[in-house]
Amino acid sequence: MLKKMVDLKREDGAVVALFAILMSSVLVIALFVIVFDISALYSERRVIQNTADSSVLATTQECAIGGTGAIINLNNAYSTGVCDNQSFALDFAGKYANLNSPDSLTDVSEICGTASLNQCGSLNTGQFECKSVNSAYKNYVRVKTSTRQSTGTSITSLFTSLVNPSQANVKVIGCAQSAWGKSAYAPVILPIALPICDYALNGTKLIQDFVSNNPVVTGGCTINDLNGDVFTYSSPTNGFSLLSGFACPGIGTPTKVNVGDTLQVESSMSQVISACAGGAVQFQRQIRKLLNTNVYLPIVTSAACQSQSVNCQGNYTFKVASFFSLKYLGSKWKNQLVDGANPVCVVGDPCQTNQSWPVACDATRICIYGTFERTIVPGADVSLDPTFPAVGAMAVQLLP
Repeated sequence: MLKKMVDLKREDGAVVALFAILMSSVLVIALFVIVFDISALYSERRVIQNTADSSVLATTQECAIGGTGAIINLNNAYSTGVCDNQSFALDFAGKYANLNSPDSLTDVSEICGTASLNQCGSLNTGQFECKSVNSAYKNYVRVKTSTRQSTGTSITSLFTSLVNPSQANVKVIGCAQSAWGKSAYAPVILPIALPICDYALNGTKLIQDFVSNNPVVTGGCTINDLNGDVFTYSSPTNGFSLLSGFACPGIGTPTKVNVGDTLQVESSMSQVISACAGGAVQFQRQIRKLLNTNVYLPIVTSAACQSQSVNCQGNYTFKVASFFSLKYLGSKWKNQLVDGANPVCVVGDPCQTNQSWPVACDATRICIYGTFERTIVPGADVSLDPTFPAVGAMAVQLLP
C-alpha cells in the first residue's frame, strides 16, 4: 500500500500565514488601544480646557461688575463680591466649572490674579500652560482646572499600563486667564452724550440738557474711577446734549462709538427726531422700548465750537473720553409725553419737594434720569489707554 506523503513546505506556509494573522491581530488591538487612549485623553483635555475658559470668563465678569455670584443662584450666592474674597472666588470658579462639565467632575486647582485674589506665581512650561500676562493689563484672573473622576483625580491609560504599569494614571490639566477693564467702544442707541462730571455710580441721577445752547461751564471736578485711578477735569461740559448722525433709536440699531471719536452736537430736537421715518411719534415709541434697560452713553470732557458766531449757536463738537452704562428709567421731551415714571429724587438732584420733575424741566427743556451701573460691553476688548477713566462700561477679554 502506498503511503500518503506530507507536503512540509505547504505546512510551513500555513504556519507563516497563521503567524501573520496573529501578529496582525495584535497590531490591530494595539492600534485600537492607542486610538482609544488618544481619543479619551483628547476628550478629557477638551472638557478640562472648556471648563477653565468658561470658569475664568464668568469669574472675571463678576470681578468687573462687582458681582456677588448671582449668576449661579437665583439669589446672591455670597455676602460680598466674588473677587473680594479668595475663598468665594475659588468656590464660585469651581461651581461654574462644573456647570460646564458634562459629568460635573472637574477640579479647580488654582485661582489667582489681582487683589483681592491671591497673587499668581510663576508658570510652568508646557503646551497647555498659560502665557505670562502683559503688565499693561491691570486686572486679570487665572484659573487652572484638572481631572477628577468618581474614582480619583486621574484617568487610566490602557496603552501606558501595558508598557509601564507604574505610569498608567494620567492627570489632564487646563489653564485659562482673562482680563477686565474699561471698554474702548460701546454700542450707542440713545443720541445723547453726558459730561464726565455727572458721574455717580450709585443712586438715581436726573440730568437736564444744557442751558442756552452752551455746554461749556467754568470750574471742574475730580473723580475716582472703578480702577481706583483719579482724574481731574478743569473745564467740563454742562448737562447732556443731543447728537446728530445717529439712527432712529432702537434696540437693534446701535451705533458703534469708539473712545476718541468726535461727535457733532445737535441743538434742534426736530433734527434728531428726523432720523425716524415716523417723526416724533416713532422716536417716542422707540425710546419707550429702552425703559428699564441698560444703555451706553458717550462721555465727553470738553467741547469745541465749530461756528464763527460769538455764541456758537449749538455748533459744538465733543470728543468721546469713555462711556457711562445707564439704566434708563425715564425722560421728559419738552412738549411731548413723559416716558417712564416720575424720577425718584435723591439728595443733590434738582427735583421738586414732591419728587416730581424739576421746575426747570418745562416745555423748553429735556430731562432724563436713570442709574449709573457697571455692565459688560458684549464682545469688547479691554482698553489699555491710561488717559481715560473706567466709569461703568467694562470689557472682559480672554488672554493666551
